[in-house]
Amino acid sequence: MGANIAQNFAAHGWGVRLTDVQESQLEKARGLALAGAELLAQHGLLPEPIAAVLARIDCKTDLDDALAGAELIL
Repeated sequence: MGANIAQNFAAHGWGVRLTDVQESQLEKARGLALAGAELLAQHGLLPEPIAAVLARIDCKTDLDDALAGAELIL
């Protein structure tokens, strides 16, 4: 669920950070975000290139790094 929320926010111009203590979970989240962005693009629902959307999703294993400067936490 977190990856899809991140992808949705990123698709609307927000910089997003995902955090997990396991890098493997973050890799899975990146894959889910990519799949979601590809699906939106296939249906013409992504107003910019997939790479631009995914570039706004930053993954962190350190919680302090992930929270630094956050404006909204879900």
